Amino acid sequence: MKLATALTERADLQRRLSELETRLNNNAKIQEGEQPAEDPTSLLAELDGIVLRLEELIAAINLTNSTTMSDGRTLTELLAHRVIHADETPVKVSKDGRKAGSESRMWVYRSNEKDDHPVILYDYRKTRKTDHLKQFLEGFCGSIVSDGYVSYQKLERDWPSQITACGCWAHCRRKFAEIIKSSSGSDKKKPKYTLSSYAVSQIANIYHLDNQLKDMSAEERKKERDLTIRPIVESFFAWAQEHRPEVTKGSNIGKALDYALNQKDYLTRFLDDPDIPLDNNAAERAIRPFVIGKKNWHLIDTING
Repeated sequence: MKLATALTERADLQRRLSELETRLNNNAKIQEGEQPAEDPTSLLAELDGIVLRLEELIAAINLTNSTTMSDGRTLTELLAHRVIHADETPVKVSKDGRKAGSESRMWVYRSNEKDDHPVILYDYRKTRKTDHLKQFLEGFCGSIVSDGYVSYQKLERDWPSQITACGCWAHCRRKFAEIIKSSSGSDKKKPKYTLSSYAVSQIANIYHLDNQLKDMSAEERKKERDLTIRPIVESFFAWAQEHRPEVTKGSNIGKALDYALNQKDYLTRFLDDPDIPLDNNAAERAIRPFVIGKKNWHLIDTING
């Protein structure tokens, strides 16, 4: 796909996404226990379709930018940023000194999503151990946005004066959204559905409000986040804590609430630093070309390809 075509389609999808966010925000203006104006299942299906295509386009655009601008760009340049994203995905390599088909990991690190020409670096490792993060990020001082994987949080505990681990609201939302998508008929009258619908609507509201601040200066964004978003975030976690005893431990809704509560410290870091985004979608987009590729090749013969 030509870059110009991708940029045009991206603009159209972003317009549709903005319209959908308005509808989600209207759905969020409900009291707990009330039925939303629109069916959350269809809204989420539409949202996921747009986001998936957007991620594919942005990954392609970023790959073009980072490839054409990457000569001489090094790990040193990445580590000079104050906020970076990280993610990893499993991959099987046939010949790496272990039993054939052993699972390895491809890690991706990239600069802040606001970087027009991002630094995107891949790092192949045989495991998910925290030691790999320490080796790759040695000398880095700043914030790492990631999913809920414990190694990032351990890195913060081990290097408290250097690292701030930040959570991903997209992962949090996804756990509630999956419950909504799998519900049908009488399920929609059950607590798991009503609780999930309320959670998704409130997270959508957080996104809607934060998206309105993207063109502000860091100082203005910090002020507005404190004024308009912090109360909603605090209310969300208070709500989750209140309803957690009502659901079965180990159930899908129990796991979703547990994830949110366990990740609270990391999910709220964006409120204290205006340069920290709500989610780790930038890293997920960066690694998507590799994820799509491995579905085609299934297995890599050697570390070198």
